Amino acid sequence: MIDINETKDGNLLLTIELGCEQELRDEYEKRGQDCIYDALESHSCNGSYTPFNPSYGNPFVGLTDAPCIAESMHIDDNGDCSILGRFWYFDTYMLECYIETLLDNGSVVFHPA
Repeated sequence: MIDINETKDGNLLLTIELGCEQELRDEYEKRGQDCIYDALESHSCNGSYTPFNPSYGNPFVGLTDAPCIAESMHIDDNGDCSILGRFWYFDTYMLECYIETLLDNGSVVFHPA
């Protein structure tokens, strides 16, 4: 549903696949920003580009609600997550919704942390 590409300057560019706009819009209306977990499932199930919520106390991110995507995540037996590799965040999360930006523009940029 969403394609991911790293740009030359290290950003992560998310683009919606052609014809998937309504499906994402419907999921967004039902689930809010949590719809990103399903939209990126094919990537994260293959071990890359896993969205995560930094408000779970991730020490790499600190006190923020900025949506984040990890290069890879490790989940231990207790359910604690660790970032493996790099991660990116949506820096204007207090001003705009990255899902709405993706739907309106066809793409959205996450910046490296």
